[in-house]
Amino acid sequence: MNIKSISNSNYSKTTISHQAHMHKMAFYSPSPIKNIRGNRCACCGEEMIPYPVTANLWAKITLPISQVVKGLRLERLKEEHPNVYKVLNYFAYMYPNQSLDSILLDGSNHNMFVDSITHTVLEANDSEFPSSVAFRKAIKRETMNIFNIFESNLKNSSEVIKELKPLEKFMHNEKREIFEELESLSAIYPDKKLSELVQLPEVVEKHIRGCYDDAIEFAKKRDFHWQKADEIILKENSNLQDALKKLHSEVNAIYNDDDPQRCAYFIKKLYKGFLEKNNLEHIEKPVLEEISQLPVRGNTKNLVMAKIRNNYSDGAIVRFLTRPAMESEKRIIHVDDGGSNNLTNKVVMCRDCSDDLNKLPFEEFCAYRPEIIENTKKQIKLVEDRIIDGSIDFSFRHYPIEVAKVLDEYTNGIVKPDLAEYIAKIKEMENCEGLP
Repeated sequence: MNIKSISNSNYSKTTISHQAHMHKMAFYSPSPIKNIRGNRCACCGEEMIPYPVTANLWAKITLPISQVVKGLRLERLKEEHPNVYKVLNYFAYMYPNQSLDSILLDGSNHNMFVDSITHTVLEANDSEFPSSVAFRKAIKRETMNIFNIFESNLKNSSEVIKELKPLEKFMHNEKREIFEELESLSAIYPDKKLSELVQLPEVVEKHIRGCYDDAIEFAKKRDFHWQKADEIILKENSNLQDALKKLHSEVNAIYNDDDPQRCAYFIKKLYKGFLEKNNLEHIEKPVLEEISQLPVRGNTKNLVMAKIRNNYSDGAIVRFLTRPAMESEKRIIHVDDGGSNNLTNKVVMCRDCSDDLNKLPFEEFCAYRPEIIENTKKQIKLVEDRIIDGSIDFSFRHYPIEVAKVLDEYTNGIVKPDLAEYIAKIKEMENCEGLP
């Protein structure tokens, strides 16, 4: 997009910067199916963290902007993005004791900040953007790069843990264990940063030893159940030893998957295919009983702590602990399969489940995560209730009906919400016969 055409462009800084979706919290389209109090993941059913909560968290735990600007000096930013640099220096002068997140909660400050980034993006791309979507993505990318600089410089661990404590209920499995360990360490070393806590010699030694012990225990349990399953198979056909070795190699490849549930699903699928290929369906039940007891690697606390120690800043540690429970709109029918970006093709999932769905069609996803069937219905019912009680604008009343239709058709009736009562209430409210 030519910089000279800004004033005449639909994607100019004047037009874009004043749109609500350019706010950091609103990069994730403020649709009515998100940010519902008490909303639960359409897959696992766990309660999710609304975006306003995380926005307030970052406002409290990031350092004052004056400290960040002074400490980092930001020479590279000054050279590459002079407009942004000027605005940040202005904020540091006007609001020296506030974080960037809290400063941008003010609408005029927010617009000034986005204007500077928009101008930078337009200058850096002196050609037409293919679409408004591409332009918005470029703005979002540059904005998040700036936020990453500031979110990598957090307050001391004791202060961060204090603000994270109310969100502990959203952390599960190894996330909860890691938070509890960081909480204990911050009580001993309150002035250290989170990234410094995970680098403490005693912490490093503890988790290296833990990784070693986990690996031994994993191999021991895996080999035991493999041997039991092999004995059942070889008792029926002793000529399958080489074939079983090949099967074991394929299973080992699946073990690279971080998701335990998906891993178990595909291992079972491999064994079913193996038994069918060799006409051994009659021993499927005892073999799969053994296979269902195979350990799955997943992300153990010790392994995750090793990753955090090697790669994570303070901000990355906080994102790691909170991101899995954050809301994410997810398409039912993927774009590659002809799905639209319309609201009626979306449900809301936590980030963990959303990442899982990225690798599978929705229908197959339902097969190995059967809980999604009931939890999706519950989420749609919650949206219905919020429309009825007025929490969600009445103009969105068609969403539950349309998304239910997509779910029903695309999953061949596996997910089929009952909307009869809802439709009757909506018709009564608007005294209209036009709804399906």
